[in-house]
Amino acid sequence: MFVTPSQSMPISINNESLGVQSQLPIIRSTSLFDVDSSSIPIDQSSTSVFSFSVIMTKFSTTATTNSKLLTMTPAPTVPVSIQSDFFNGKLDVLLNDSAIISFTITGGFPLIEPRQINWSFMGHRNDTFIPIETNALSEDRLSLMIERVELENSGIYKVSVTNEAGTVESTTLLHVIVKAKLLEIVHDGSLIVKGKGEFISFNCTADGISLPLITWRRNGQLITSNARRKMQSSGISEGLRSSIIPGVMQITSTLTITDLNENDNGNYSCRADNEAQIGDTSVLPYSLQLCQLITAVVHLVSIINSVIASLILITVNAWKDILEGT
Repeated sequence: MFVTPSQSMPISINNESLGVQSQLPIIRSTSLFDVDSSSIPIDQSSTSVFSFSVIMTKFSTTATTNSKLLTMTPAPTVPVSIQSDFFNGKLDVLLNDSAIISFTITGGFPLIEPRQINWSFMGHRNDTFIPIETNALSEDRLSLMIERVELENSGIYKVSVTNEAGTVESTTLLHVIVKAKLLEIVHDGSLIVKGKGEFISFNCTADGISLPLITWRRNGQLITSNARRKMQSSGISEGLRSSIIPGVMQITSTLTITDLNENDNGNYSCRADNEAQIGDTSVLPYSLQLCQLITAVVHLVSIINSVIASLILITVNAWKDILEGT
């Protein structure tokens, strides 16, 4: 006999030897025993058995009938919990690479069936979530495979999980990134000559997704701003590659050095970094030389040439004397 703790039911006793059937009053199971629900696992039901006997007397004859009452306590309904498998719910993926967006379900009862897990997507072209139904979902519907990521795949992916206790949701932001690229520098690589106390400016432009950070180096060493050296970013606009990669933005960095002195001589290069790439460096750096040093070098070369010319002249005259003497 089965009954839940909150139910009641009549119990019939049939004793063939007495030839009678008796209908006992309704027995409420809650009055017969107490179930401690705190000891019941959340994903299991519990059962309890209560044994009792009924004694009946008729015509001075007594009969005893034994019976058992089996009660069942159903498992409680517990909501599920779902979360993104990525830190802060964000996934950065390089353009044209593959990506797997996944979530993890914990807890909950009753168990979730695949049909109760739904995906939706909101990208830059729409301001509402659109349902996703694709064979790219895994069998358990907790991961989505994108074989070749495109810019239109950027957006928020939401998973909704439902059981009898209700619906919970979690999201992952897919951020498609493009490697930073330095644009062509209009510079032929020739030596730049400046006078002491003058100033000079170098420009460097790069694009990418996200917007690149441009840094400057002198002879490979990072340059920091000071009273004479200033770096300024400007010209944020659509990138040169935006015609083939929509959404690419570019930025220009200008390095200005004032009151030039001998310590400023050297090779100046720029580097562009972003989330997709660390270090796209200019192949052809600017080479700066102050004119005082150039003059000294030219003067030294002139002296060497004069010495060589004198030695040649002495040698020629010596050979001439030898030939005339013979």
